[in-house]
This record gives sequence, structure tokens and C-alpha cells, in this order.
Amino acid sequence: AEQEANGSGSESKSAPTATNGSAGGDVDDAFLETVLRDVMLGDLLDRCEAEAPDACGLDAEMDWSSTLSLGEQQRLAFARLLVNKPDLAILDESTSALDVQTEEQMYVLLKRFGISYLSVGHRPTLLKYHRSVLQLKREGGSYSASLMDASDVDMETYLMNTT
Repeated sequence: AEQEANGSGSESKSAPTATNGSAGGDVDDAFLETVLRDVMLGDLLDRCEAEAPDACGLDAEMDWSSTLSLGEQQRLAFARLLVNKPDLAILDESTSALDVQTEEQMYVLLKRFGISYLSVGHRPTLLKYHRSVLQLKREGGSYSASLMDASDVDMETYLMNTT
């Protein structure tokens, strides 16, 4: 099972609930609340109560793209990953709106939940969460790819040479 977390809002109208993709069953509310706290969105249910007390709870549908900031949307996308537990998550600029400490917390959670991931991004801070870097280069009309050990890459120099 693969799932993408990019905070783009493509799933922004759904409730912050999910069924466990690997087990196929419902996820209990206590686990969902724990995951929301883990991604620093524990106050989401309280905020929902304040904004729409009659249409609230874990099953409530809201327009999350207008309710949540981009960073909160990205953290909600990580929560969905943690609940669904895919074998592989493709993370496309998934932490671009997060501060460095929150980015680290999200990657720590992925590791704790045993989720493998492939990241696409430009932030130098991403290097420490990866073993390898795939460098794609355009040379004239053709492209080349090289795989490097992440510990051998100086991201600041790398970014200056690839932009």
C-alpha cells in the first residue's frame, strides 16, 4: 500500500479519520486521538467544538483546507499515514510548511510506526532522515541519475550546484 503526504488539500474535505488499510478494519477513537496528539493536532477536536458544536467529533466532515493552516494540513496528512500504516509513503514536499523541530517529529513518528518513506524535497534538513540521495540531472537533451550515500552529501553545496 502506498500513500502520499503532501498537504496539498486534495483530501481536505474528509474527516480526520481512516480505516486501517493493512487490517481493513475500523480504527478506534482512542487511537485516532493519540495520533492527533502525536502530530500536534490534539486541539483539533476542541477547535471543531468551538466552530460547529452540532457537527463535530472524529466523524465530522469539515472543509479542512479553509480551517487548517498549510502546516496543520501537512501534519494531518502525516496523521493519515500513521493511521493507515502503508508499507511505503511518498512524501512530496511534505514538510515544506513545518519548522525544523516539527519536521523531525514527523519523521520520528514514521520510523516509530515502521513506515518506509521516499522524500522529494529541497530542505537540507531532510538529509538526516535518509540513507541515500538520488540525484537527477539534466544534461542537454538527456537526463542522468546517480545514487549517493546521504552522509556524503553536503546539501548546501548540492543545492547551489543544482538550481
